[in-house]
Amino acid sequence: MTVRPRSRVLGVFLQLATFLWLGFPWLGVLIPPAAAAEGGAGESIDRAVKRFDPGRLALVTVQSPLPGKIYSHYSDHLKRRVWAFARPDGSFSHALGEGSTQNTKRFDFPYSTIEQQEMIAKVAPRWAKSMQQVGSEVYVRLNRENSWKLVQHLTVPSIYDLETRYRWEWHGNRRVVVGHTTGYRWRVENGRYLPESVGSYGLVTAPPGCAPCARVGGIH
Repeated sequence: MTVRPRSRVLGVFLQLATFLWLGFPWLGVLIPPAAAAEGGAGESIDRAVKRFDPGRLALVTVQSPLPGKIYSHYSDHLKRRVWAFARPDGSFSHALGEGSTQNTKRFDFPYSTIEQQEMIAKVAPRWAKSMQQVGSEVYVRLNRENSWKLVQHLTVPSIYDLETRYRWEWHGNRRVVVGHTTGYRWRVENGRYLPESVGSYGLVTAPPGCAPCARVGGIH
């Protein structure tokens, strides 16, 4: 039987993905981290826009980012590489922070949802079966190491704006800002969101706008 080139590439990716998932059996690395910092003394800054290449398990340079997709790029404001949504004018949204959770459709990813589920079935069969039963799609979450890991439970899309420290969640097509008793800013400690007070106790400021959100690719 003749093996198509795409099938061979998929087979290689499954083997490599299995190696990564076995290294982190309870989560599984899906997308590797962007560099935490660049541009030290005597070093050049890599300003290339990059996407994840699952065939090579590496970040590769992209010449024409697709609006609405998530890429790694260098932030002059934060002085390091971050993940953000590409905009139609070539700029990027505010940086996505720890805990941001997104469907893999938000990435410039060369595999369909079905193919991704097949990959997951090789390394996380119980979750792959659950996804089929409940009709869930593939979601990944950004961790403190700035890498995206597979979410093995039902979840909703969310954003933590690293620059403003505001949070949003999507429930269906409805975007909801996440607040607390003293406002809308949050900090992250040991993987948990904690309220960041911005005024007197009980004072709730007006709901903020969503700087990372753009009216492209279904992000509203």
